[in-house]
Amino acid sequence: KDWAFVMAGDKGGFAYRHIKDFLGKEYNEYIFGIGATINPTLSWGISYQHIKDGPELYHKRHLWNASLLIQKNNALHISALLSNLNRGRIGSERSAIEHTYAVSYRLKRRPITLSAQINFASGDDIAKAPIRYGLIAPITPKITLYADSDSKGNYQLGFQLNLGDYFIGHRARFKDRGNDTRSSFYIGYIPPLGSPTRRR
Repeated sequence: KDWAFVMAGDKGGFAYRHIKDFLGKEYNEYIFGIGATINPTLSWGISYQHIKDGPELYHKRHLWNASLLIQKNNALHISALLSNLNRGRIGSERSAIEHTYAVSYRLKRRPITLSAQINFASGDDIAKAPIRYGLIAPITPKITLYADSDSKGNYQLGFQLNLGDYFIGHRARFKDRGNDTRSSFYIGYIPPLGSPTRRR
């Protein structure tokens, strides 16, 4: 079974996750990240990703990643993520840099956020890159619904319960005309404003 642990503050964070894919292969991954706000509309982040244990191409991989977030206003957000900047070798060849670009817009009259995301590797045909469309809809102050789909027939549905300083959620992923279904549960804690943990 898959599980993960995440700890993050205002300018940095750490994550560990254990993944078991549909073939039974296991991954153990560590991620360290830092970031900051340059001005009210622009933020940056960098991270180091180490796959300690993994099958074949993923075993003992090291990846450096960088991102930018542009917040034109409270409604429109634009982001860019470049992964595997160091282009680690796979055998005798350098691997490709992964590009992810996304835009989200929050509707003015309703608290609904719509988003679109495209992902491709350097050298790929961008016209054939998969595009993911998403929707976030808070139906009450404590319940938020999530849904997304992509151009390859993958879908995801989920919800999150906001319980004061804590939150819990569930996501289910499935493929159109297929039996590949995955579910995940998560729980989190946000320290109250002004607490020593929050300041760190």
